[in-house]
Amino acid sequence: MIKDHKRKAIISSIAILLPILFGLIMWNRLPANMISHWGGDGVADGSAPKAFMVFGMPLILLAIHWLCLWLTSLDKKSAKQNPKIVTLIYFIIPVASLVIHAFIYSVALEKNWDVSAFLPLLIGALFVYIGNYLPKTIRNRTMGIKLHWTMGNDENWNKTHR
Repeated sequence: MIKDHKRKAIISSIAILLPILFGLIMWNRLPANMISHWGGDGVADGSAPKAFMVFGMPLILLAIHWLCLWLTSLDKKSAKQNPKIVTLIYFIIPVASLVIHAFIYSVALEKNWDVSAFLPLLIGALFVYIGNYLPKTIRNRTMGIKLHWTMGNDENWNKTHR
């Protein structure tokens, strides 16, 4: 699957790494410790060194992205997936990376956001997007609801995902 979509793999990888470039440009304006986690109430409850947030987080997300692409490519049925699902696989982590890092950098640059209002909207949009395309998947071992009865036949798979 990765060989068939080299361009998507390259573009998505570059998108994941773009926050590093922004972090380098803004390096002198960023604080030594940056907020890295917020609780459900919107209060910051975790921080990390600037170097980790600028370099480490994007590199970890890139590794997760490539792991997901590799695991998906191992499933023979993934090659027959709906093109929109394949696009979802390639771009869900890069979009999340850009949104998360934009939020982290804006808070580090003293632009205050209400996390408790923003995060549910972001998660809701993610569920709407995934919920729109999940019913279009064909039975496979990497995407979707993988239970004994859903993997048993296509009719159960389709009904479960609708």
